[in-house]
Amino acid sequence: MSKRQLLILLGVWNIVFLFLGFPAGWNKVLAIVSGTLIVIIAYGVYNDRSKKKITSEHHPYTDHRSETPSGQIMNDINSPRI
Repeated sequence: MSKRQLLILLGVWNIVFLFLGFPAGWNKVLAIVSGTLIVIIAYGVYNDRSKKKITSEHHPYTDHRSETPSGQIMNDINSPRI
C-alpha cells in the first residue's frame, strides 16, 4: 500500500470513527493518534518528493532578455543601433 493510499484511508477513518459511537474519551485519543499518523505520513511523502534529483533532461523555465553578441541588452527591436 502506498503512502498516498494510506493517507486517504486514514482520512476516511477520521471521518467515520466519529459516528461509530465510541465514548468521548476514546474519540479524543483516536483523533490524536490518527492525526499524528497523518502528519507523519504526509511529512514522509513530502520528503520523498523533495529528495528527487533533477535529471539532466529537466530544463526549468528561465525568463531572460536577449543579448546582442557584444553583450548589450536589446530593449526594443526597432531601437536605433550604434
